[in-house]
Amino acid sequence: MFVQPTALKSSSIETLRIDPATNNVVVKFFNNVKHYIYTNVDIDIVTDYLFDNTGNAGKFVNEIKQSGAPVATF
Repeated sequence: MFVQPTALKSSSIETLRIDPATNNVVVKFFNNVKHYIYTNVDIDIVTDYLFDNTGNAGKFVNEIKQSGAPVATF
């Protein structure tokens, strides 16, 4: 089951979907037709974002990238 934040604070990210059960995150950027799916994301990164009041989506995605989580596009 994906969680999709409704009020994204990002000028680059169009949509963000998070599946806390499988630690998958799907990101779609503005001006890009591809979706990026990050798998096996560290649960601490996911919970920090979901329960953090700032809701900074860009920082969240950058943390995922820096963690080395596998990524695929579709």
